[in-house]
Amino acid sequence: MNPPATRQVSVTFSPTFSDLFLATLAITLYRKRLLALHAVFPLVGISMLIFVAFAGKPITFGMVLIALVCVAFTPIMVALMLWSTRLKSKLTEGPITYRFDAIGMHLSNAVFSQTILWAALVRVRQSRRFFFIFIAPAYAHFIPVKVLRDQGVLDELRNLVSQHADCG
Repeated sequence: MNPPATRQVSVTFSPTFSDLFLATLAITLYRKRLLALHAVFPLVGISMLIFVAFAGKPITFGMVLIALVCVAFTPIMVALMLWSTRLKSKLTEGPITYRFDAIGMHLSNAVFSQTILWAALVRVRQSRRFFFIFIAPAYAHFIPVKVLRDQGVLDELRNLVSQHADCG
């Protein structure tokens, strides 16, 4: 008798700048300390305006500009980091294929191939927009849920991952 076929799920997509940007910001929501750190900048900017207003001083254009930069600090830094990485790294070019099987997660594109065993995965989470595969507490690979739905593998991937990783 032949052994049962190994279950395998494969998905290929080309991450857009928007996907990378939104996924990077969304990962912050899964790390409370990181979220608290990133909340400091907007709080400082808004607090500055509130304190000035309560002191009876006029709020100047420069103060508003500083407050806006504080509020937008994290998104600006993420966008600059992603932009510079995409300019310099060939690893970010072209479509990426994610393949999941009994061994783990296999990633590849035209210039790299990598395997991450199930034991190395910290956790797996799904948001409304992304399927996150965490390989460190604050570092995750992502696949857009829309891509998984369009390729008809979302439920199959959920089932396979739930057998091997923390999906809580």
